[in-house]
Amino acid sequence: MTSGEQAWLYLVSGGASGLVRLGVASDPRQRVRALQVGSPLELVLAETWPYPNRLDAEAIVEALQRRFAESRVRGQWYRLGVVEVRSALANPAIRAAPAAAAAARAAAVAQLAERQARLRRRRGPDSRARTEKELEYQRRRRGARQAKQRRAARLLADHWRQTEAAAAVGVTARTLRNWKHDPGFERALARERARAGQQTAVALPTTPGRVRRRERKLELPPAPAAPEPTGGSNPEPEQPDPEATQAFAEIEGRRLDSHQAWLHSNQARRGELTPTQTHAREQKQRDRGEGGRIKPIIRW
Repeated sequence: MTSGEQAWLYLVSGGASGLVRLGVASDPRQRVRALQVGSPLELVLAETWPYPNRLDAEAIVEALQRRFAESRVRGQWYRLGVVEVRSALANPAIRAAPAAAAAARAAAVAQLAERQARLRRRRGPDSRARTEKELEYQRRRRGARQAKQRRAARLLADHWRQTEAAAAVGVTARTLRNWKHDPGFERALARERARAGQQTAVALPTTPGRVRRRERKLELPPAPAAPEPTGGSNPEPEQPDPEATQAFAEIEGRRLDSHQAWLHSNQARRGELTPTQTHAREQKQRDRGEGGRIKPIIRW
């Protein structure tokens, strides 16, 4: 039944129990027959009051329920008399309940329309958020994604591989490749590459003229001159050992082969023997322990 149809406010009496029931129905007599099925008492339709629509009748019932809240026994059953209900219905405050309920519904509709309009203005054309909570959730996700994109752009500008940058940011390599089609990520990557290019230009060696111009611009004191030797003869600069340099290069080249090789390289840097060198030395000592004799080759 719709709210525009006529409704009745009914009062059902429980006979000698002294209980009455307040409710709204389109057919009060049919409602009494339905209630009588599950009631051990004989129920009587004591009074009915017609209203133009169901919303007005329900507003009156709610006002009566608030007025007789202390007389409530259970559910919609109250310990009242028919005279008390009639006198309450004559009260102007009870009669004004339908108008107050209609004003409250109109205010709720206007408030809902205002919230929806504000939500449409805030979410923009690309968002599908239906509530403020969904909109705030989308904004948090967008902020977290933008932070990851800025970090990924910084790593790529520092010549990281895509797989390494994706693992450091916490996304997949496929997601990182999809970001490259995002205009925001493209702008962030261009800014980071420009920043990396400026840092590289500053780090490159410059000519003495550029150094002097830079010192004048930054107002830095000139670099101190190297002290002259006090001895009679100029000492020759110490030349690095080629064998040591080659050995150190081999050690550094094996550092990233495996974790065990990395540990061995640390031992070599400290001057200790690695397990491979120790094994080779022990094998050499065992060979020498046999008296230096060469094992004969047996031919069959």
